[in-house]
Amino acid sequence: MDYCVSHANDSRNLAFLSPFFGALRQCMEIFPEEAYDRLSGIAYIPVMHRSYILNFSTIARPPQLRMVFWERCSKPLRKMTDPIFQLDVERATARGPDDNRFTRQIFVASFDALWCYKDERKSLKSNPDSLAAVQVTETTTWWRYLSQQVTEKTTWWRNRFLQVTEKTTWWRIRFPQVTEKTAWWRILFQIWLKTHIKTHNYVETHDFSIEFYDNPAIAALVSYKWNTIGYWYWFTRYVFQCCFYLLVLTAALMQVYYPMPSRLVGVFIAIIFMALNFLWLEFVQARRSPRCYTKCGHNVLDILAFLLPLCASIDQLVVISKRDPQGNTRALSFSVLVVFLHMVFELRINQSVCKFVTIIKVAVYETGVFFILFGVGILAFAIAILHLLRSCPYEGCAPSKSSNSSNSSNSSKSEFSTNFFTVLFNTYFFMVK
Repeated sequence: MDYCVSHANDSRNLAFLSPFFGALRQCMEIFPEEAYDRLSGIAYIPVMHRSYILNFSTIARPPQLRMVFWERCSKPLRKMTDPIFQLDVERATARGPDDNRFTRQIFVASFDALWCYKDERKSLKSNPDSLAAVQVTETTTWWRYLSQQVTEKTTWWRNRFLQVTEKTTWWRIRFPQVTEKTAWWRILFQIWLKTHIKTHNYVETHDFSIEFYDNPAIAALVSYKWNTIGYWYWFTRYVFQCCFYLLVLTAALMQVYYPMPSRLVGVFIAIIFMALNFLWLEFVQARRSPRCYTKCGHNVLDILAFLLPLCASIDQLVVISKRDPQGNTRALSFSVLVVFLHMVFELRINQSVCKFVTIIKVAVYETGVFFILFGVGILAFAIAILHLLRSCPYEGCAPSKSSNSSNSSNSSKSEFSTNFFTVLFNTYFFMVK
């Protein structure tokens, strides 16, 4: 591994790292400290031809909200903090005179340091001796040679429609600004992939600990994928989630200031529809990678943020349809709190918000015993107060009224409820106050 890393740095050629990346996953499982040290050696591998990269590449600019969003950012290269280049000969634009002042060194990174091919990993895991066979079958078989000649060079379809399908399609000629600049169709394709339950995962990220992401090369790869793909999908979904948050908040406020339940039927139906769609996305995500889904604590909050308003809306529709005077709005009340927390946690992509979220997570993990003891204390006080005010010492007795009531009007206001959950809430707010 040291030989591969040193020769890759000396020759500026990532091909020497192929054996290293092939054994990286097993090394992280058996010797994580050695893997971390070797990955630090590939953090700054100089690029072989710097001028070629500058002339024939585009910049994966960090996402930012601008009023003129349909035009590309014209910020010069020398003013960018950590630009990430993407080699693209077809769409590369000529560099301006200001870009000649960019004299910083450019480094190269391989996506093999971030993920591995899922199918190849399974085949090698099932047959460890198939590594050499893979090289043979992929390079020297007569079938590969014949199919390569037929499918890649001499097929009638490729010779006939190469220019049409790859360069001069009507859509690209008609809407070049859309396909090359705004790329909204990529967002629609990503949404389709996220909602499709049978989508196949071709790559699988390495089982990194948090320390591995401090590596500059891996951080650059993650930033590249976020700038080009991840951010716009997150932003599109967050816009719809904000609509969902506003619906929950509207329903809660209208029940307070405009108590006309019949006008809220459409709002509750919209909440149910959006909650089901978001829960479907969570189900698809959990189905594709159950282990990774259960390891992330944010997914629990995601489920609560959509499941609790869903149950509250169904309950309110039942209450409205039956005109039940015993109906309550507790579920919707707590939905507002969960939705607020979810909105804040979704903004953790911002560095300042991420620090706040991290502080909350660390505080909850470190003080978990305190919350458990505090909850047990509230439960004990609630049962003690309930027994003190509502206990029945003999058979056939009626539940006692509050001893503080001096007349009928005061007794109706000071009665202590026998509903257990109401007792818990009253005891909690009494202790906090």
